Amino acid sequence: MSLRCDAFATSDLAEAEQHLQRNYGDVALRAETLSYEETSVGDERFALGELRVRGGYRAAADVAAVTIAVAERGYRWSTGDARGDGVDPVLFQPGAPMSCEVSDAQVRVVVLPLPALTDVARTVYNDDRIDVRFDAERIPDAALRRAWRSTVDWAFGSTASLSSELVRASVFRALAVTTLRRSPSPVIGATAPARRGVCTSPIGVRCASLRTTPHFRSRSPTRHPLPE
Repeated sequence: MSLRCDAFATSDLAEAEQHLQRNYGDVALRAETLSYEETSVGDERFALGELRVRGGYRAAADVAAVTIAVAERGYRWSTGDARGDGVDPVLFQPGAPMSCEVSDAQVRVVVLPLPALTDVARTVYNDDRIDVRFDAERIPDAALRRAWRSTVDWAFGSTASLSSELVRASVFRALAVTTLRRSPSPVIGATAPARRGVCTSPIGVRCASLRTTPHFRSRSPTRHPLPE
């Protein structure tokens, strides 16, 4: 696995849109005044991004990977019937079109490609039939939100050491396991009967139950109205 670092800045809407499409999936932007900056680091298994937006934009997207965003202010999102702000972490996944409005905000983003996340789930649960799919965008439990934030803070605090393959592997594993446990009931599909298990990770909370679900297939993006 090779280290990937990127730094990008623009005030041009088309350039910002192209950058987001390269890194996040099918994205369409609208903006009048926009200054967009992003630094990111990771490898083929994960990316940690820090976005700084002055002015603002609206986006409609179907992300290419599991993408988790958090921002203290200036970030509103909508997907399906759910909507909210970025104060609490929000998870977007392939095949579930989302929209967001970002204004004068600093946003932290964690990106986890589904194949890499699925490999971890199959190892943790010892079942190679598992396909990962989450049934909620937000983390409902306060303790799990604190656990996820703690892991992400540690990951971003480790960026200076990510040239080490061992550090990157540890960061990816912690992010993946904590994301899989982000909710009391994420949908983790398998053909095996429902069961429970305990994961080993720095957070030490109990794993979510497994239950049978159909194999997930991505679909063409559908635009949703932005939050009011």
